[in-house]
Amino acid sequence: MKLKTSLIYLLVLLCSCDKINVEFAEENTTGDPNILFFDDYPVELSTYKVDSFITSNHDVFTIGHHADNLFGSITGGSYAAIDLPLENPLHDQNVSFDSLIVMLRPNKSYYGDTSLPFKLNVHRLLEKIENDDADNSTYFNPRSFQYDPVLLGQKNGPIRPTRDTTVNIRLSDAFGQDLLTKFKNNSTEVQSTQNFSNYFKGLFFGTDTMFSNSLYYFKSDSGKIMRLYYTLNGTVPEKTFLDFSMSSTKQFNSVFYSHAGTNLSVFTPYKTQLKKSSLTGNKAYLNTPMGSYIKINFPTILNIKELSPYVKIVKAELIIKPNAGTYNFPYTLPPYLVLYATDDGNGLNGLLADPASQVQAPATGNLYIDDLYGEKTQYTFDITNFISDIVNEGLFSKTALMLTPVLTTYDKSLERLILNDQGIGKNIQLNLYVLTL
Repeated sequence: MKLKTSLIYLLVLLCSCDKINVEFAEENTTGDPNILFFDDYPVELSTYKVDSFITSNHDVFTIGHHADNLFGSITGGSYAAIDLPLENPLHDQNVSFDSLIVMLRPNKSYYGDTSLPFKLNVHRLLEKIENDDADNSTYFNPRSFQYDPVLLGQKNGPIRPTRDTTVNIRLSDAFGQDLLTKFKNNSTEVQSTQNFSNYFKGLFFGTDTMFSNSLYYFKSDSGKIMRLYYTLNGTVPEKTFLDFSMSSTKQFNSVFYSHAGTNLSVFTPYKTQLKKSSLTGNKAYLNTPMGSYIKINFPTILNIKELSPYVKIVKAELIIKPNAGTYNFPYTLPPYLVLYATDDGNGLNGLLADPASQVQAPATGNLYIDDLYGEKTQYTFDITNFISDIVNEGLFSKTALMLTPVLTTYDKSLERLILNDQGIGKNIQLNLYVLTL
């Protein structure tokens, strides 16, 4: 009798406070008449976008262009300053030039269809990579520097990010010969770091946006980025090389995007904003290179306290079902996602741990893929402790959740997810078991 009365009371309360209907299980599966089960408790979704993000000192080269029908277009280019080698083995040697190349290693991540052709362009910088901050080492994604429009080198063909170990791009022989001559003669340009950076300001890596529709992620070979091949002419000619490392603090990615023609066009580019799903087609969006997370609020959760003088959250399970049709080829779901506690300031205040972990490892969603029908593809999070804390805090709680990728940097890889809100589907569900006494 108490169960029936409590259910009727809560339904009246929720209807008076919120227009979202709450569906209940037909029966209490716990067998305890004091435990109420709430199926699909009200959840509010928003998309949170940052204005810009640091892309320097990550040893990641984000290069390419991709037009995503649901997110918009994105273009990535990468800048790198080149260090003067510590030694000059060519000084006063009888050497002849063979070739000059840059070396990139795919990190296996990409955005788009890798079966399509790709142009990877290399240009010589006309400006030194410099900044106004104290240590001259922090660069953000919209930043750019002038480069020579004339190609210094180009790779034209497919990139196989999961199979290629190294992508080599041959640079201009004229530049390579000039570089070798300066080292051979120990010219002023190669006698100090300052002189070398004035002579060779660095490289820009980009693509032809009219030709390419994929974005790739590369890394250096243990910091080595350029290699000068030459022949040491002696009694027996010897083929050898001189490696050039990049300056890690002056290597960064410049990422530009446009949401034109999509639900995300309500956002002002490069401005920190939060938009409710009702403003973005009743959907919320996560996309790492575009700097967006998904914020999850529980606007009526405190109504639980009106059920009884004593209430306790026995279990709270958050189920996240990606929007069907949004992760078909060439897109995939993030293998792991994490939840952070957040508030009105939208900061990432604390990572939610897996309650089953003995070492407080982060909860990552336990992604299940329904290969047959796709209907049960979902992430599942146990957020019992989190919901309990909100209920205990009462009216003073401003706490919410932020759904993010595991990645700590936006420019390292693509993580992409779209969720329908409860207005048009059950992509986000909060299932509650509540003890009342």
